[in-house]
Amino acid sequence: MFLSRIEGFRSENELAQESTNPQRTRFFRALPYYFGCVVVIVGGFLRVVQAQHPSAMDWLLPALGCWLLFCMWFGKHSRVNERLERTGFLLLIFGPLVAAYVLANGYDEAMSDLSLLRGDHRVIHSTGVVEENAQLLRTTSKGVLILRIPTREVSFLTYQSFKRIDRIGSSQ
Repeated sequence: MFLSRIEGFRSENELAQESTNPQRTRFFRALPYYFGCVVVIVGGFLRVVQAQHPSAMDWLLPALGCWLLFCMWFGKHSRVNERLERTGFLLLIFGPLVAAYVLANGYDEAMSDLSLLRGDHRVIHSTGVVEENAQLLRTTSKGVLILRIPTREVSFLTYQSFKRIDRIGSSQ
């Protein structure tokens, strides 16, 4: 709002046309946005490289920077401004970003849940009985479904019937 007031509420085209070198003015006014996207891309890739097991959300940051760079390049074309309203262009930019965030977050949550289900677990019952070599198959609002590995028996345990379930190994 401050910059708009100083610039007299003129559009980017008006500001560029009033300057002595419109091409240079357009370049320097867009430069911070391009620089910001490059920083996001480089920072995102550094985060991915640094992580031992990068998640989908880690990959989302550099993808977001690349998408924004593409949208800025795409939006510069004169026909885009003629044929696409501002709200349509904003939907074109942010629609895929929101969809990618939802998909990446859901994928990471599913992988997190799957990693908890894999492997061997120790079930400590409310009565004090400790049961080794159980594998979690499913968790529900009522309890958990487990597979007792030695006997290959599937059982459903309510949350009141056990104190806790500990992960003791991995069957990967």
